[in-house]
Amino acid sequence: MLAGACGAERRRGECRHARGFLEEILLGPLDPDDARALVTRPVGGLFRYEPRAVERILQLADGRPYLIQKLCLDALNHMLDDCRTTVLPADVDARRGPGCRPSLATCRSPAGR
Repeated sequence: MLAGACGAERRRGECRHARGFLEEILLGPLDPDDARALVTRPVGGLFRYEPRAVERILQLADGRPYLIQKLCLDALNHMLDDCRTTVLPADVDARRGPGCRPSLATCRSPAGR
């Protein structure tokens, strides 16, 4: 699954897709339960979100699936930089862009952090 936005380009008719490989599906905002599941289910068993971090993501994304995924990715990367397994509100607020991130395996002792 690929998620993204093609706002202004779509309105101008310039949004390009790899025709035949991708199907465009327009999603409206998710209801709060579905949005919460989009945050927590993909990482279940590996990482966890502090409840306030989940609420911060939901507040910032306003139910928009692409923004939920983007905020989660950025928060997880920030968490991994600190060699932790729990996403904190500060990880969400850091909202850093893509870049080189260490893997959890490079951390000395992620358990309990």
